[in-house]
Amino acid sequence: PPKDPISYTLLFFLYSEKRKPHKQFKDITLSNVIFPDELIWLVLAVLGVNAAGLFFSIEPVSRVGLNALIMASTAYFFQGLSIASHFLARWKIGSIFRFLIYFLLFLHYIFVVLIGVFDHWFDFRKIRTIPSEKS
Repeated sequence: PPKDPISYTLLFFLYSEKRKPHKQFKDITLSNVIFPDELIWLVLAVLGVNAAGLFFSIEPVSRVGLNALIMASTAYFFQGLSIASHFLARWKIGSIFRFLIYFLLFLHYIFVVLIGVFDHWFDFRKIRTIPSEKS
């Protein structure tokens, strides 16, 4: 058995019988992940900071902008994977081909990010609801 308290805590949580997902998160799967529309403005602002740093040859600004762009694009990467997961489940693709497709998608990070970004405008999965106007 482990001798330090951190390992005991980790083992407790790993083998606990009460490890059940919170009811708020029980319906969340990869295929229905969606991020708020306002997040696109963060990505565009960070892209602008990166472009300004490159255009004016300011190395620290360019580096900060690029690092922030990588972090902000991670959300859209997962949204792109969510779109892929939705269509793979919809078309009933087998697990071997699904693994191969996910592997190829991980190799093409930028492509998946762009799919996630364009989902805000084209709604590939048709899961967004349009708020009704009240008169």
